[in-house]
Amino acid sequence: CNKFGQLGLTGKDVVNQRTLICEVTSTRCELLCGWTHSAFLDDKGILTMWGRNKYCQLGVQQMPFRPQPQQLNFAPFKQVEFGSEHCLGITLDDEVVSWGWNEHGNCGTGDTADVTNPTYLKIGSAIGIGAGAGQSFAVIR
Repeated sequence: CNKFGQLGLTGKDVVNQRTLICEVTSTRCELLCGWTHSAFLDDKGILTMWGRNKYCQLGVQQMPFRPQPQQLNFAPFKQVEFGSEHCLGITLDDEVVSWGWNEHGNCGTGDTADVTNPTYLKIGSAIGIGAGAGQSFAVIR
């Protein structure tokens, strides 16, 4: 299914064959999939995202979806995890950031307003994170 561009393609709701969406030159690449958004994290910690953006899960406010892969304009990450429509990341400085859908407080900001841009959580130095459909976890030193 590609209804919101989550496959990185435009003009097709269903794609049933391998299709190149962008070339990656890094030596390591971690793939991430939310409910209707997708990304890859390269070996330099740069996060490239595409797909649905109804809850700002792509870290930008301007568009309802983005079918073309685009780098997130933010600090490099050590780790990134996706929930259904929210994201968590650990920066190179071990700080946790979150953004996107926050109806259940899953972004950890202390409220339930959607988080429109990557936002630092003041929870200490993290060594691991995890995200589920509507929840998030962090392991703190």
